[in-house]
Amino acid sequence: MKQNSHHPTGGKLRGLFCLSLAVVLAAGIALNSTAAGSKPSQYDISVWSSPTHTAALSGDKLYFWGTNERGQFPGSEVIYSPEPLLLQRGIKDAAVSTNRTLTVSSDGQLRSYGIEPATGSSSPKEGALLAKNAVQVEANDSFAAYIDKNGALYTWGENEFSQLGNGSAKSSAEPVRILESGVKKVSLGNTFGLALLEDGSVYGWGSVSYLLPDYSEASDAEGTVKSPVKITEDVQDISAGESHACLLKKDGSLWTCGSNIYGQTGIEDDLSGSLTQIMTGVRSVSAGSNHNFAVSNDGAVYAWGYGLSGQLGSGVATCYNTPTETTFNYVQVFACSDNTFGVAPDGSLYSFGNNTNYRLGKSNGSDSLLPVRILDQKMNWVYTDSPETDDPTHGADHPDHSDPEPSQLPEDSVKEPEIVSVPFVSGYEDGTFKPDKNVTRAEFLRMLVSALCEDFDPEHNYGTCSFSDIPLGKWYENYIAFAEQKGLVAGYEDGTFHPEASITRAEASSLTAAVLKLDTAAAPSAGFTDVGTKNWAAPAINALVEKGILHGDGNGKFRPGSPITRSEAVIVVASSTGFQPDTETVEQLAKSFPESPFKDVPTTKGYYAYLLRAVGYVK
Repeated sequence: MKQNSHHPTGGKLRGLFCLSLAVVLAAGIALNSTAAGSKPSQYDISVWSSPTHTAALSGDKLYFWGTNERGQFPGSEVIYSPEPLLLQRGIKDAAVSTNRTLTVSSDGQLRSYGIEPATGSSSPKEGALLAKNAVQVEANDSFAAYIDKNGALYTWGENEFSQLGNGSAKSSAEPVRILESGVKKVSLGNTFGLALLEDGSVYGWGSVSYLLPDYSEASDAEGTVKSPVKITEDVQDISAGESHACLLKKDGSLWTCGSNIYGQTGIEDDLSGSLTQIMTGVRSVSAGSNHNFAVSNDGAVYAWGYGLSGQLGSGVATCYNTPTETTFNYVQVFACSDNTFGVAPDGSLYSFGNNTNYRLGKSNGSDSLLPVRILDQKMNWVYTDSPETDDPTHGADHPDHSDPEPSQLPEDSVKEPEIVSVPFVSGYEDGTFKPDKNVTRAEFLRMLVSALCEDFDPEHNYGTCSFSDIPLGKWYENYIAFAEQKGLVAGYEDGTFHPEASITRAEASSLTAAVLKLDTAAAPSAGFTDVGTKNWAAPAINALVEKGILHGDGNGKFRPGSPITRSEAVIVVASSTGFQPDTETVEQLAKSFPESPFKDVPTTKGYYAYLLRAVGYVK
């Protein structure tokens, strides 16, 4: 298989830029969802994933997992599910974006579930019927498109960048036809669209003058193309990313164009460019927001672009500036927003990358730098959480492993500190704290109870709790039973507690406010742009912000649906105890405790002072 001649480890300027933005993207910027190119010939599976949820179509059965805060799951009222749920049958195509799902039934009915971008209105439970003769649909956070049975192309949604291609910059809540016939496939970027016609020609609209500088003459003063213009010919497949595109020609050559600041076009040392050939002998291609996968005719799988969330599956957080051959054995790959799904030869589905909101189908909520098997060939959920050690019950903050006092931690991580307050967390047997690991609902409850409930006696048996998913004798049973007796937890409507699911920032806020017995109704709005007045956790979030316990991400957002990490949990619980040090105190504590309790937590970390309170070194 031939590639471009650029060395895959080059591109120092772009590599540095990619790494410098790692923290920004990791903070939770919503990326567009991107469906894969063509379905595999051996297995009739397609996968779409947005920042909130994932959908998979197997045959005519449509499965969903992730979060459902905006009603994105058709006909379901479940709040979230890491386990794929079979919710619809008789479906032939689908698409997802952050706040909605679009489905096309076998008889051509196009329905929308969730929130419509152009109007902000919620769809009914049975979905809003948008068309009766659709065959394919595509969605982005701001707009969407579908193809009807006659090959006509329709778009609707927001239109700030002329991304609707309707000849204007006016938004439209109703689908408007922009191409009369002959359209085979549509693919959408953040602010542009591409259409593949039956004759192999490709048309583009929206901000394609940035995507394709050669077509700047067709754009207006704002740099947008208001109606579809012909870009190239002899193409068999198209796949659009956030600000780049991949075009697979009929001769098997792969061409890319657009922004390349993360290496997503695979053209080394070129930050943005026109349509350029980068590979030959390609069978299929799929573009995620800022990363891509291609499968060659001989079955080799190649990856390139942004990978700091693990979406390249390499085992490390890195970027590839050019197409790089992997060891994967997949018949089809689906590059989505900031995660990836691969279909193995036996039909099993694997996932890797960002798992915020359980989008990978992993119940522990953590991201994956390497592929994990989540579904077998019959779409049975087969994922199991991997243990931290050979002991499957071992984990941080699990009292059945006799939480070590700080003096019991490895000698190289603790220098005889003085215990001045009750610890509410401990580390792992290898001397690490794993600050970026997500916290489960049971672990967070234990932290709160240990730190804030003086009447809790760990030696006392508080009996069994009413939740159906709490095993007898499990390490967290006594904490949950105590919290239920005190009226601090209520669980879910189906009688479960989900103790081992990652707790979200919203759930952690609600639980913390309950333990502190805060007057949530009287608190003023915290003003987060992603926490509306109707958000179920808004009162708790507002109350905790007023107390100085919670803070946003620095960009005006709170990310209520994101899992909370161990380092974040330490800050919340320590702050809840009244430990809210000023800058001078933080600096003094770092000097007073120059040896970190854990080998993976430098004393320079912003949460270090809170960690000292968490392990009992300070009051």
